[in-house]
Amino acid sequence: MGENRFPDAQRELIVAKNLHGLYPPVLEADRELGDKWRAYDGQVRDKIYEVRSASEKKEFGRALGIAAAWRASTKLDPYADKALKEQEDWARQWKAQKDRQIGLLKDAGEKVKNCDYTGALKQYDEGFANGQNIYNGSEPEYKEAVELRGQAFQKNKRLGELSPVIRDAAENRDAYYNQNHVLEGALKAADEAIALQPTNEQLKKWREQILARAEKAKADNERIAAGRKHLDAARNAENSFLSQDSYIRGGSGRWGESIEGQMQANLAKAIENYRESLKYISDAAVEKHIRELEATLESRKKFVEDVRQSKQLRAEADGMLRDARAEASFEASQEKFTKAIELYNKSLSLYLPPDEQTLRQIVQGAGKEKLSRAFRKFYTDCGALEREGRIVEALAACEKAVENRYAGMHEGEWILLGGQVQNLRSRVAHAKKMRAQGEGEERAGKIAVAVTSYRESLKNVPDAALEQHVKTLEARLAEADQGKATADRLWQEGAGLYSQGQVGAALDKFKESLGHWSDATRSKYVQDLEARKARAKQLRDEGYALQQKSQAQAAIGKYRESLNYWPDKNLEEYIRKLAAQPPATPVAPPPTKPTSPAGIGTVPSRDVLTSKVWQFGRSDGTVLVSRMRLLPGGRIEGGTHSNESQWAVAGNELLFYDASGKVATRYTSFRQEGGRWVISGPFLLWGNITHVLREVADGGSPPAAAPVSSQATVTPIPPVSSAAWSGAWRSDPGPGGETVSMTLTQSGNSVSGTFRVDEPGGRQRVSEGVVDGSLLGSRLSGTFRASGVSGSMEGTMEAGGGSFTAVMRSGQDSDRYRLRRSGGAGTAVQAAASSATATGQRAVVAEITNRSRENTHIFTEGESFGPGNRLAPGEKRKVAVTMKPDGSVTFKAGRNGQVVATKTWRGNPGDPSRIPVVVFDESNPYDKLTVTTGLR
Repeated sequence: MGENRFPDAQRELIVAKNLHGLYPPVLEADRELGDKWRAYDGQVRDKIYEVRSASEKKEFGRALGIAAAWRASTKLDPYADKALKEQEDWARQWKAQKDRQIGLLKDAGEKVKNCDYTGALKQYDEGFANGQNIYNGSEPEYKEAVELRGQAFQKNKRLGELSPVIRDAAENRDAYYNQNHVLEGALKAADEAIALQPTNEQLKKWREQILARAEKAKADNERIAAGRKHLDAARNAENSFLSQDSYIRGGSGRWGESIEGQMQANLAKAIENYRESLKYISDAAVEKHIRELEATLESRKKFVEDVRQSKQLRAEADGMLRDARAEASFEASQEKFTKAIELYNKSLSLYLPPDEQTLRQIVQGAGKEKLSRAFRKFYTDCGALEREGRIVEALAACEKAVENRYAGMHEGEWILLGGQVQNLRSRVAHAKKMRAQGEGEERAGKIAVAVTSYRESLKNVPDAALEQHVKTLEARLAEADQGKATADRLWQEGAGLYSQGQVGAALDKFKESLGHWSDATRSKYVQDLEARKARAKQLRDEGYALQQKSQAQAAIGKYRESLNYWPDKNLEEYIRKLAAQPPATPVAPPPTKPTSPAGIGTVPSRDVLTSKVWQFGRSDGTVLVSRMRLLPGGRIEGGTHSNESQWAVAGNELLFYDASGKVATRYTSFRQEGGRWVISGPFLLWGNITHVLREVADGGSPPAAAPVSSQATVTPIPPVSSAAWSGAWRSDPGPGGETVSMTLTQSGNSVSGTFRVDEPGGRQRVSEGVVDGSLLGSRLSGTFRASGVSGSMEGTMEAGGGSFTAVMRSGQDSDRYRLRRSGGAGTAVQAAASSATATGQRAVVAEITNRSRENTHIFTEGESFGPGNRLAPGEKRKVAVTMKPDGSVTFKAGRNGQVVATKTWRGNPGDPSRIPVVVFDESNPYDKLTVTTGLR
């Protein structure tokens, strides 16, 4: 109990009471414990309240002192100690906050003394923050701060009112602040503000600026007063001009050169004074007004000049009109009438004189007189030209007469002219109609009818050019009659061949005949033959299909039925051999295909075609693609050239298409060797080539077999070796006499190397170029490039591998060269030159142009269809060709292996400047291929 540990004392007493509950000392101790515990609890409550009360009165220091004295005088139990500590912590926290903010208030007071009112107010706001929880209002620091804060607020407010006035007077450029009373008020405000805040340097600077501005305002006022004197003088002079201008506008005849001089003088005086005023007062509006007055003055001066020029022009017009009336020449008089009228009108455009109406009547009369003379002249010419048969010129003269109709002419004369013009127009219109009709008939090929229409046109309007054209057409008609005679002769030759059993040769003659002349009967006959030929092919295919099924007799029946449509001795021999074999003996297919275009065998089903892997090559053994697939969607997988892009089955034929959709290869032969398919057919785009598809096992190769022969006899070309392109090559002289030298290296299907071009005389056109390409069989496709030139190149290796043809294209230009292996650089060229000399032949450069809308082969006699002589639409090419000893060169043009035109050119072997110019143009139905002579 002495240590105020009453709970511990109670625990000890309970033990004693349990042992001796009625023992008097125990009872006395129990009473004493209760009294002291209650007294202690009351003391703790009172002291805690006293400390808390002091804190609530914001006397945080006193509260801490009470707590410290109690703690020193009394032994506190844990509970009381904890409660007292809470009050001490609270008082200590707020005392620290109060001390900090009192420090802020003192700092703010120092700023007020230093005239930093804005900073002081800001710091006072911080010092008074949360003041209701910190101050009780009795603190001397608080009272002083409240007083100083009020002073700072009032002074800062007044400075805020004065500063804008002072600043505007010092810095605002508005004219309002140039007034004396405004500047004086601003100076008083500046003095008051400086008294409130002597340390403010900005206020002192503004005061100096206001003083300087006041002095400048005084000088400006003096300058403006001087400028206004000149402005007043300028306005007086301008008003005088305006009064004079109003006077002369008030009535005609008031204007004269004298008053005009006074008006211009007033304008000049006004301008001069306005300019003087600008020296004192700058004003954009005055400058603009000066420009307007100067423009007015210039216009007044120009008006006087126009009046003088108008009078001069009128005098010239009077003289020109007199000359026009006296002029004997019609053209000269018309020119003078026109000139006189022009001068009169120009005079009126410059100035309208008092006798304006009289002058206009003179002009009108001159115009009428001019038209009258022109009408008479053209009317007379019209009649004379019509009598001479010059109808178009007569119509033009009459129409000019109509254009020159004048007021007052006799009505009957006008009616007669109208009828004559109508008649001439009808004749000309009818002539044009018949001529256009004839041109349409000529384009449609109706030459005889066109000649009749042209003759009708000439009857109405003679035309020398049309007359000559009609004569040319009549000559062509005569030539066409000759063409019919040729057609009849060829038809008879075809009939003779047909009677001899040579049906294929007969059909060719019939077709050639139709190329010279045709009619419906002959065309129908040829169509029937073609249909019989197609039916024979169909029956032969059906027979072969039956033969493959070991139905020999049925196959013989089909073959014999085919002979009823199209005779074929080879097929007859084959039937004989087939019929002679015992039924159980397999019969081999015929050694060669029938001479008819019909194929043999039946095309495999689509499932078979798409399920197999094929090797693609040529009948000479050349392999172009080792593995190829025909995909179900019609695309070809594995093809390396655009000529093998799509496939389709049409009837009993398998077709390959190129990228443009044109049929490239037509497969017509289908057979099996060793249980695998072998399919072959002709390549149609160029050359005499047969393509072969051989079935191969996955990952394997086709069975060995002899090449399938084509429809015509083909000389096999040995495959190109793996190094056939390697080595040095040199060309024959090119289109301009140049030679191309190449050094190539072949690696597999890739070829690369260098080239140069030498001009005649030893000059090099290209010193060092590069060639890159890839091989497909015997063909090389690639590019070439050198300094300043690049393009594409196509090469075709010839049989034996000793030479190849190269076509080099750059832009729209292309050149063709034949290159030979060169043991030495000039061996091949010299040998060729010696051969040409020995035979009397000479090389010449031909300029060849394809003006048709399709690819066309143009080549010389002795050549065959090939990519080297195929020209694209619009392509122009220079090609070296060889003349025969008599100077002739025969050119041919064709497509799809068929020659459509042939023309022979004759030159002079001794004149190298004369060259053949070859043009293929289908728009000329009579002469598609033309060869003319040009000069180098």
